[in-house]
Amino acid sequence: MESEQRPPLEHYQLRTVTYGTACAPYLSLHTLQQLCSDEGSRFPEAATALTKDRYVDDILSGAHELKAALSLREQLINLMRAGGFPLRKWVSNHPQLLDGLDSAELLRATLITFSQEDPVKELGVSWNPHDNMLGLNVRSNDNQLLSKRRVLAELASVFNPCGWAAPITLTAKILV
Repeated sequence: MESEQRPPLEHYQLRTVTYGTACAPYLSLHTLQQLCSDEGSRFPEAATALTKDRYVDDILSGAHELKAALSLREQLINLMRAGGFPLRKWVSNHPQLLDGLDSAELLRATLITFSQEDPVKELGVSWNPHDNMLGLNVRSNDNQLLSKRRVLAELASVFNPCGWAAPITLTAKILV
């Protein structure tokens, strides 16, 4: 009997993070930390922002002056590009910060398209860049009777990561 000729074995290496796996959060965070470690000396402002002003894969940062914000933007672009990570979904409360960026990289085509009904949302906080206003959305059903259970349910539904709603929620917690 003749033996069949089999093709040679090929080895493949996965070079992306597969989301949904148990190790994905660790791998993505460690990759960004390693990028800051490797390239942070070339882009110090960006490395600080990437380390301290990031929530999962969103960078939420800024500056007090336009010149500093433009410098931070360029450093972030270059740092992330050094790791092979193009930044997208740019949004700003100053139109000059969006100048020079490709429209495909922006969250919205223009700053004007934002309205009170359609703000930028992150971590339960709404931001209208046109007016530079922050807001927390809390929906309540006013038709239900006020009870301890209802107050607890309403308190549990308020996502308050920065503690801005503490003066309001504190009153409800004291009531409970």
